[in-house]
Amino acid sequence: MIESISSNNTMMRPEPKPLTDEQKNTLNDILSNYDADNLSAGDAKAIAEQLKEAGINPGPGLGKSMSDLGFDAKEIGKLAGAPPPPKPMDNAEQSGISVKV
Repeated sequence: MIESISSNNTMMRPEPKPLTDEQKNTLNDILSNYDADNLSAGDAKAIAEQLKEAGINPGPGLGKSMSDLGFDAKEIGKLAGAPPPPKPMDNAEQSGISVKV
C-alpha cells in the first residue's frame, strides 16, 4: 500500500557539476606531485587534505577529472580512509513515495 506521495524536491540531490578550469588546474598541480601507480595511504591522505583546502569536493566531477589525469578517485578515497559515497536514491525515494509491503 502506498502511504504517502509527495513532490518534495528537498530530498533530491543537486545535479553534479564539472570542475571549473581553475579547479582542474589546481587538481593538476596537486596530482603532479604523485605517481598514480604507486600511491601510499599517506599520499592519498595528503591529496585528500589538499583537495579539501582547495575547496574541491568529492563527486562525479572530481572523479572524472582525476580519471582524465590517470588517477582513481575511489582508490584514493579508500587509501585515505574516507567513507564510501552515499548510494544514489532510487526513483521512489526521489519522488517522495513511501511504499509499505
